[in-house]
Amino acid sequence: MNNRFKVGDKVMISKASQFYGISKYNPKDVDGVITIINEGEDLSHYVAWSNGGTNSYDASDLIKVEGVKEKEKSIHDILVERSTLEVGDVVMVTHKVPDYDLGWECSWREGMYDAIGKEFTVLDKPGSSGVKLGDRGMNYYYPLQSVQLVCKGPKPIHVHISDDYIAEVTEKGIEINDQMITFEDFDELAKAVAKMRK
Repeated sequence: MNNRFKVGDKVMISKASQFYGISKYNPKDVDGVITIINEGEDLSHYVAWSNGGTNSYDASDLIKVEGVKEKEKSIHDILVERSTLEVGDVVMVTHKVPDYDLGWECSWREGMYDAIGKEFTVLDKPGSSGVKLGDRGMNYYYPLQSVQLVCKGPKPIHVHISDDYIAEVTEKGIEINDQMITFEDFDELAKAVAKMRK
């Protein structure tokens, strides 16, 4: 067990790490803040990177950035600043966190337990109260450390047309086998079909 790090420490990925610079979520020479340490897990140190990415690491993968620890801001405030969540994005609530966890300015309500493992639309930009999620008239503010991005923007709707064709309805239009039909084009097709059925 390696206790050289604690929640709130500012870190970077070590150049000796296998993860150094391999993606946005494993950035090269970018600082981040340790948000969670789950002792007993292989990759127990969860880091929120200043580029907006997050990931988990073994302590040996990280080096401490000396002398620049965030002091006046809570970890939740830092997560809010670095969040890329926007209204309309789809997220999943992954787990419950303690009341006021890491500087979150709210408490976990009884009705929030039902949301664990389910997907919701982001209703408002994240703030100190968390991120407002909702579905069917029920909405709460969840801490950022309890949600995971499923997709940017509204989740596509898949429609099975035949064994060979599946249509994906997105905010841009309808895509069938890599061919995009915009909603404007679709309106024209609908008019043509209506004429044929007369």
